[in-house]
Amino acid sequence: MDDIFKPKTLFNLSAITSLSPIPSTPKAALSDPHWNHTMIDEQKFHSDGSLERYKARLVGDGRTQTIGVDCNETFSPVIKLATIRIVLTIAFRDHSNSDHLCLLQCSLYGLKQGPCVWYHRFATFVSTIGFSHSQSDNLLFVYQRSMDTAYILLYVDDIILVTSSSSLRHTIMSLLTKEFAMEDLGNLSYFLGINVTRNSQGLFLDQTKYAHDIITRADLANCNPVKTPVDTNGKLSSTSGKPYSKPTLFRSLGTLTYGLQLHRSSINSLVSYTDADWGGCPDTRRSTSRYCDFLGDNLISWSSTRQPIVSRSSVKAEYRGVTNVGPTV
Repeated sequence: MDDIFKPKTLFNLSAITSLSPIPSTPKAALSDPHWNHTMIDEQKFHSDGSLERYKARLVGDGRTQTIGVDCNETFSPVIKLATIRIVLTIAFRDHSNSDHLCLLQCSLYGLKQGPCVWYHRFATFVSTIGFSHSQSDNLLFVYQRSMDTAYILLYVDDIILVTSSSSLRHTIMSLLTKEFAMEDLGNLSYFLGINVTRNSQGLFLDQTKYAHDIITRADLANCNPVKTPVDTNGKLSSTSGKPYSKPTLFRSLGTLTYGLQLHRSSINSLVSYTDADWGGCPDTRRSTSRYCDFLGDNLISWSSTRQPIVSRSSVKAEYRGVTNVGPTV
């Protein structure tokens, strides 16, 4: 890793002749050219790198807020990635199912209570039109009436809407747009850095753009690809080798050539596989638990985690691995 480096970028600090004071009102921020440029300078891109639109965010100053005084319970309304894969697997069993991505046009960032208030506001409204939240994931809302089925997946201010028919989708979209300032982005194609491609077998999920941005940031875009990008037989130790100067960047490196295929499967069974590498860590002699979950033919979740304590036998290591996979099923 000695050849991995990032060139130093020099900034012309002399170009800034004066500091702009922090504005206290939106009008003051818009009247200052520096703050005005900052608010409209963010850009949103498509998965192919082309410009989608310019984006401005209204941000509140929540740095001085105190939990229990200025706000109560806080949390981030983030849907689980495994839930997204499960819903897409269920949705694409039937060719008539339709999926759309919705975007909230106006939201307030920065305040600690903002995400909690937004979730409560959204959950309260969708419950009035027949949705109920899932017991396993509160950011999944389910609608079931006779032959009509719909799913809403909420990730902060982005929404995936999956319905069993186009007429149901139009009805739900009409109700949502009347209550919230939303924009219909059309069929699901790019969400949370995941590129969604339709093919003859179903859906193909990949993170090519996300991985390419990270590889470019690490100056590895011109490196030759290899069949197996990770040493599958290596035993890494904290005492061997030279420490990497930027471990966060190194751990985020990915691959451009792999993805996840979701097949149209009629199988409804949920199957989990688990294994444990007994005493595999050369430093602590702790075991590593691994599992993967399949819904029908589709992989929906997986994990590889070092166990918190040392197992005195391979049997105990295996049982501890089973307890790790249990809560995810």
